[in-house]
Amino acid sequence: MILANGNHWEPEEADVIAWQRAYKSVSVHQELLAMESWCDANPSKRKTPAGIKKFVNAWLARAKDQGGSPTVRKKTDNTSLRSMTLPMQLSDISWLAQEDMQRMKEFFLEKYGHYYLGGVLHEN
Repeated sequence: MILANGNHWEPEEADVIAWQRAYKSVSVHQELLAMESWCDANPSKRKTPAGIKKFVNAWLARAKDQGGSPTVRKKTDNTSLRSMTLPMQLSDISWLAQEDMQRMKEFFLEKYGHYYLGGVLHEN
C-alpha cells in the first residue's frame, strides 16, 4: 500500500496470519487488495507508517461487522488450529477462501517446501 510519505508498505506474514485468525469471517488477502486500491484512489487520505496497522485493523473489523466475505461464509472446513503445532499453524492454508488457496499453496511450497491443509502435510 502507498503511504502518506510515498513509501510502499507490505504487511508481514505473521500479521496476516494474526488478522486472519482474528477476523475469521473476512478474506484478509482480498480486503488488503481493496485497501491498496482505496489508498491509491485517495492520496489525501493515505496512512502514515505509524497508523497503517490501525487502519488495517479498523477496515477488517468493519468488514467483519458487515457480515464478512461471502466466500469465507461458504467455507465448511472447521479444522481447529489449536490442535496444530506453531510451524503447522504458520503454513496451514485451510482457513483460506478457495480462490486464494492455489496461490498460497504455491507460495508456501516455494518459500518453505511444504504447506499444511487441515493438519495434513503436503510437500514438494
